[in-house]
Amino acid sequence: MFGQQGPYVFLVNKDDTVTLTSVHLGQQHADLTVIASGVKADQRVVTAGQLGLADGKKVTPVLYKPPAVLPGRNAAPSSGAEKAK
Repeated sequence: MFGQQGPYVFLVNKDDTVTLTSVHLGQQHADLTVIASGVKADQRVVTAGQLGLADGKKVTPVLYKPPAVLPGRNAAPSSGAEKAK
């Protein structure tokens, strides 16, 4: 998301409250953008429902399960590991 201070995300804390955190963006391709810094690999990030959030607000996290194939993208090539019937 973008605010007056630049790009930001909401991080989910261990107590399920959120903290607004500034980030630096990296490469972009189509609708995908890399977060170059500001978030560590083990941190949880809010990906939907940000409009009603503010620092310290309690949330109920739900694990994101991506679709098998993202819309507009091709499926990964087969590994050839399937057995013939």
